[in-house]
Amino acid sequence: MPDPCFTGTLTVPAAFCGPLAPPDRLATALALAVLTGNRCGHDPAAPRWFEPPPQHAARPKILLQLQERVRAYFDD
Repeated sequence: MPDPCFTGTLTVPAAFCGPLAPPDRLATALALAVLTGNRCGHDPAAPRWFEPPPQHAARPKILLQLQERVRAYFDD
């Protein structure tokens, strides 16, 4: 009997298939990464900007201007 989850393409992660394809750790991690953005805690729906620590070294002015313009671009 052919596996109903296998269609010849990688459209459905194995973690979502039925009892013929029990989930393994890699498939579960891949499915979680696909659903949540990635495995480092990144949430695409709620981006966070870098906040420098109090003792952070000063940045060159050109980088500060670039940072401001990037934030303004994505705020629109």
